[in-house]
Amino acid sequence: MMGFEGMRAALACGLALAAFFALGGSAESSLASTAYAVLRWLDAADAVHHEIEARIDFASGEASFVDDALFTSEGKRTIHFLLGVDAELQRVEWLSGNEWTELPFGTTFRWEAVPFVVYRVQLPRAVPAGDPFRLRFYWRITPESARFHPPFPAPGFFYLGYPVLWYPQMPNEDYFTATLAVAAPAGYTVIADGEPGEPVREDEWELRRYRISLPVNRLGFGVGRFERAEVAVPGAGGRELRVEAYAPAGAPSTAREAARRAAESIRFFEERLGALPVSRFYVAEVPFDAPLSFSGLNGLVYGGDISLLGLEGSEGLALMAAHETAHKWIGALAGVRVVGSSWFSEGLAEYLGHLALERLVDREEAARLLERRIYVPFASKLRSGPGRALSAIEIFDDDSQWIFEKGSQVFRMLHHLLGDEAFFALLRAFVAEYEGRHASGADFTRFAVEWAARGQAPAGARELDRFFAAWVRGTGRLDYAVEGVSTTPVRGGHQVQFTVVNLGEAPFPGSVAVLIEGDDGTEVWAESREQTAVVAVLPSPPARIVVDPRRVLADADFGNNTWLANHLSPVQHR
Repeated sequence: MMGFEGMRAALACGLALAAFFALGGSAESSLASTAYAVLRWLDAADAVHHEIEARIDFASGEASFVDDALFTSEGKRTIHFLLGVDAELQRVEWLSGNEWTELPFGTTFRWEAVPFVVYRVQLPRAVPAGDPFRLRFYWRITPESARFHPPFPAPGFFYLGYPVLWYPQMPNEDYFTATLAVAAPAGYTVIADGEPGEPVREDEWELRRYRISLPVNRLGFGVGRFERAEVAVPGAGGRELRVEAYAPAGAPSTAREAARRAAESIRFFEERLGALPVSRFYVAEVPFDAPLSFSGLNGLVYGGDISLLGLEGSEGLALMAAHETAHKWIGALAGVRVVGSSWFSEGLAEYLGHLALERLVDREEAARLLERRIYVPFASKLRSGPGRALSAIEIFDDDSQWIFEKGSQVFRMLHHLLGDEAFFALLRAFVAEYEGRHASGADFTRFAVEWAARGQAPAGARELDRFFAAWVRGTGRLDYAVEGVSTTPVRGGHQVQFTVVNLGEAPFPGSVAVLIEGDDGTEVWAESREQTAVVAVLPSPPARIVVDPRRVLADADFGNNTWLANHLSPVQHR
């Protein structure tokens, strides 16, 4: 007879499949999103520490692992845990006293569209809630098992990142500490999160241990023929931060430049978001076949042709480094849940990356890249329809690029609505509140509204709530235009009056900048709100009026934001 926990697992999988077929089974990504949504139903323990031993054999193309994991019980016998779909689970053991006992295990969820497998194991007895227990996992990745993301991307290189390991192993996304011991053939370099110990030579193998004492929510490491360079940069509080660059030996590489850009990004973000609690930071380039990047608390790994992601030249490399560095605060220090929250994690990291880029490269280059990468594709997509609400899109969905494009536009508007000081104060308060635990996108919007209700922001709680409802949970469009322009001669010049209107459905509760130019070249700047008349006096007749000339807001059609004297504006023409 099936127990309650088994029935719950079966029900979770059944609902996942039912949701998939209800969606018509039209896209693998729909099933992947549904799979994420049912994970927390299966959670039955908290992983708090991992002791991992890894052996990387380049001759056979096999990587083998032993993970001695410490858990805190929730009082249940059936435990569910995740491994990447490329991994082959060989054995699970339970520690009782001083003896390890092998346990049978099974599969709760496996589907080709989902990059991980949910396994289950039943403990010999229930552990009281809150008490610790230990399980030991034996698993490997072979050339036959690695289909989703093979960890041997090129001869002489290995990398296993968070999307492959799927740590944390528990469905409910835990923080943990860890010790990682990596054995590789002598002459290879290991890169990993944490603080490294001295290497130990064993025959033709070299073992190196890494200690991760600050709780983290992800783990990654690599082995390869790397050339290493190091630069010390000043961090917050006068401390020195070691930034290490790892470049593939004997090949052209951008690793040193990427490390320099990451170091500059750290300084930029520490000034605004607080100190990063690490003394070592690494940047490694790995020869992946496709453009990829991975981000842990201690560093970032990237590789492949990043031009396929629309990132080209020095500014593209700088944006990649800045984006991944921003994830140290949003994603690593303060965790972000997988389900329903990618718009928050990736949208904010993308926007913060663009802010940092203004310091890393020429300001005009940064503005052009934002225009080309974010605003133009965003507006283009809106012309074919409003798309889904941001909060409904998952990272593996077919329309996931909307997370980066509309997501970063939303945070740009939030920055404008709050102002520089309040925007970064909100982010600092959020990171402090959720450091060492996970938040959802809904947690962030709720936190922001409550924060504003305490008088922390120039925008009130009601304004912020309206903003998130329209731009995160809604699908409407913003489309500003100029209407009702009139000019009257007055003493000392010409008075111009007009109204900024929104032809779309999505409101913006803040003001919008308006540039008014006279025919003698005079410029007057004004702030306007929807349906509010603007009155300005110029020494000469007005020649041009432009709403939001710096394109701060997510305007669906910038073509009707300009009024020209002696010409019919798009609004007047209609």
